[in-house]
Amino acid sequence: MVTTEQKNEMLAIYSKKFGNNEADLKKYASKIDIDNVDIFVVEFTEMQGTVFNYFCDLTEDGTQLSSNEIDQLAEKFINENYAWVNKKAFKSFMNYYLHYMCWHEGIAKN
Repeated sequence: MVTTEQKNEMLAIYSKKFGNNEADLKKYASKIDIDNVDIFVVEFTEMQGTVFNYFCDLTEDGTQLSSNEIDQLAEKFINENYAWVNKKAFKSFMNYYLHYMCWHEGIAKN
């Protein structure tokens, strides 16, 4: 059984800009004796997609968001939909994944 703390650590390890870090996630999972790491890869990838799609929907009309707006909206959305995510995992998710994707796709203001 994976604890919430371990799951948060896995999300923090997995969420990286320029692509997710599945190799380091598998190393960590092996270290804590988790065999079914692919389940978490799927879950985290779906989570990333859900959160990013939320931002795509919000900005469908061409609106761009500041970094602070992205942080605030993401925190609210993640708290409502993924209450298990702690501050460390949230920070990694935001800094390494969501901000990069929002910048890359023109959602973030320059």
